[in-house]
Amino acid sequence: MKGKTASRACKNCRYCWDFYGEFAFRFKKHRMGYCIRRQASVLREDVCEQYGRRKPAPVPAVTAARIDEAIEDVRALERIFGSPD
Repeated sequence: MKGKTASRACKNCRYCWDFYGEFAFRFKKHRMGYCIRRQASVLREDVCEQYGRRKPAPVPAVTAARIDEAIEDVRALERIFGSPD
């Protein structure tokens, strides 16, 4: 039963937005978050009845097709503005 409760914690819910704090050299997650469904701040370890399935997996930001598209855009800008050489 304990394992089932832990998997439904707010930190795994798609409706929970994590809060981040700025530290000396990096950002770090706080123990608090914001629940969109309950419209309230929650602890990341809380469990509620409005649990949504896990957060969707992030889409890879860099793909070969996007890199090729960016290279073409840079070449077009070089043609328009001229090469810095």
